[in-house]
Amino acid sequence: MTAGGIFHVNTEMTTMTTEQIIEFERQIEELRAEISACIDPEERRQIESELRAIRAELVAENREELP
Repeated sequence: MTAGGIFHVNTEMTTMTTEQIIEFERQIEELRAEISACIDPEERRQIESELRAIRAELVAENREELP
């Protein structure tokens, strides 16, 4: 797994900037690449968990922005 870990969004924010959305998408693509190259089952589970967390956070942020 790469250094840096999961990207966290400040929970006090109410809207995401374009840069933050791009960073989420970059993290998701990076984790997908790691999963495809991963042969260790434990590491794969960890990466999948991080990917689910990022996706859930992105979905939650997008819901908050809906009218």
